[in-house]
Amino acid sequence: MAKRKDKTNNLIKAISIIDYVFAAICFIMAFLLIVGGSIISSLGFIQEAIFSKLALPTDLASGIISGLLIVGAIILVGIGIFYIYLGKAISKRKYWAKIAQIIVAILVHLFSFPIGTAVAVFELYVLLFNKETKTLFSKW
Repeated sequence: MAKRKDKTNNLIKAISIIDYVFAAICFIMAFLLIVGGSIISSLGFIQEAIFSKLALPTDLASGIISGLLIVGAIILVGIGIFYIYLGKAISKRKYWAKIAQIIVAILVHLFSFPIGTAVAVFELYVLLFNKETKTLFSKW
């Protein structure tokens, strides 16, 4: 019985680590968006090449694109913080985290083919169909 419980604990830890990895990916992507936005707004020849076909002035188009990239970076940081919070809660066996993880697995990971789909199948198996995991999560 102790061996099964250790295996189940390792499965829950694996889901937590997956959440931390997705958080790191979100933070890296946010950093790249900020760097890309600053490069676009600072280099004039890139602005001319990218925005020459638009009917907007180059400075305005550059500001709009840079602003959108920064907004995207802020959204990615928020998603990364959510993944960290979810990973900590899942490792503490919170019932609401199990529900949130199932929702994220279905709505986000399942449609991120091929790696996200494999992650979603693993998460859904562990959280929904593993008998030992069902007993680990208390409702409150």
